[in-house]
Amino acid sequence: MELNSKMASNVNYPLFTNQQIFEMSDNELYRNISDFQNYIRRERKSGRDTKDAEVECAYLLKERDDRNN
Repeated sequence: MELNSKMASNVNYPLFTNQQIFEMSDNELYRNISDFQNYIRRERKSGRDTKDAEVECAYLLKERDDRNN
């Protein structure tokens, strides 16, 4: 799956459409969740706002939960 080339302004993480998230393989989904969580941890340590990244990560986590139920 190719990442959406659209990036949030002033941040270094991809923005996924709902369709892209739905079409991710389990491996891609778990890798993206891990990447977001690592990014959020790093940004928090640097004192930066992580709200937007947390929202994006929440969409991925919801998809994970939906697949596991």
